[in-house]
Amino acid sequence: MTRSPHDSFAKDLLSEVLKPLGKFQTPLEVRDEPRQIDIWFVPANSPETDPSQFGLLAAIVRKECLLEPVRAGLTPDEIDNCVRRQLIFYGLLKRNAARENKKITREEYPGLWILCPTVSNKVREMFAAKSKEGWPRGVYFAPEGAKWAIVAINQLPETRETLWLRVLGKGSVQKRALDELRSLPASDRLRRNILEVVGMWYSTLLSIEEPTDEQEELKMELSKTYQEFREAIKEEGRLEGIERGIEQGIERGKIQSRRQFIENFLTARFGILDERLTEAIGQLQQWEDADLTGLMLELSSLDREEFLQRLVSEV
Repeated sequence: MTRSPHDSFAKDLLSEVLKPLGKFQTPLEVRDEPRQIDIWFVPANSPETDPSQFGLLAAIVRKECLLEPVRAGLTPDEIDNCVRRQLIFYGLLKRNAARENKKITREEYPGLWILCPTVSNKVREMFAAKSKEGWPRGVYFAPEGAKWAIVAINQLPETRETLWLRVLGKGSVQKRALDELRSLPASDRLRRNILEVVGMWYSTLLSIEEPTDEQEELKMELSKTYQEFREAIKEEGRLEGIERGIEQGIERGKIQSRRQFIENFLTARFGILDERLTEAIGQLQQWEDADLTGLMLELSSLDREEFLQRLVSEV
């Protein structure tokens, strides 16, 4: 199954938000299906920051857990898929423990949290998922032995405690959450980190020549927040400095070696240049200065394959 833009955006956003509270384990490939468990999170014994500022998200990741963001309304088939991956994952943990002559009890298995924009009462009732005392509206737990729960993002109360989850919502829910995010004080560390994730993803979506309806929808939802991020950087003088440095570098490259300038930039981003990256240098030498500057600004948000694909789309 190919990851959707929302899958990757959700994973990047959650990774950035939760970084001070613990670590993300290397994803395990669920071999029965061509995809991985989305997020396997292990909380730190001594978090870098006070977990209370993360609200509901902190309560969810208080114990080791699996997180599965879902873009569309939750269906029985999608729940089946998530639970199947959960059970296969448990089997992998049990086999790994056996190889190390250790025992793992069912109580030690990480719980699964399915994060979805919406779920119908009919679907919830079909799986006997119910609300639980001490948890807000929109959080529903399957029977205890199942070890999974649903977070219906559109039903969460619109408070600061739920903001980091509502950003992953859809339509008006996400729009309002992004408005709240932008209204936070500029000194708020999480605000800046999430704006940066949004900025990187918006830049990635802009580079797609023929976006799908879902990609176009996500791009529109992220647009205003991206502009906020760009303005924040401008206020600090960072963007102008980067742009000026790139432009000056290109000018020096005209006199000295345009090729050397591009090669240095790519080496700094990707390390050793292989044959495909070396070929890319020749292509970039033919670009207009403005286009080359724009690409260099986006380079930090592109991995090697995304960068090469961007070049192919420009041919």
